[in-house]
Amino acid sequence: MTKRFSVDDVALMLQTNHELVRKALERLSDEKRLSAETFLFASTSWRIAPNDVTMIQDTIKMIKPSGTGCSDIQQSASRRRIVRKNVDPT
Repeated sequence: MTKRFSVDDVALMLQTNHELVRKALERLSDEKRLSAETFLFASTSWRIAPNDVTMIQDTIKMIKPSGTGCSDIQQSASRRRIVRKNVDPT
């Protein structure tokens, strides 16, 4: 059986606020980047697989504090870019 962590456990490991961990989890869940072993249990608490902790840590690094005291997650710099080439028919 796989060991799973709670939000508080991950916040303690990463030495950060549990609200930042929760926001990172919600963001990764919306993007469907979490493994199947990490899931929301009973609509309130997360069960986090050990292999997702590094992805959560990377997402927390992208969090930028705003001036209102709230945190907002920045868009990832690895956004897909489409380049089109126009060729003149001759």
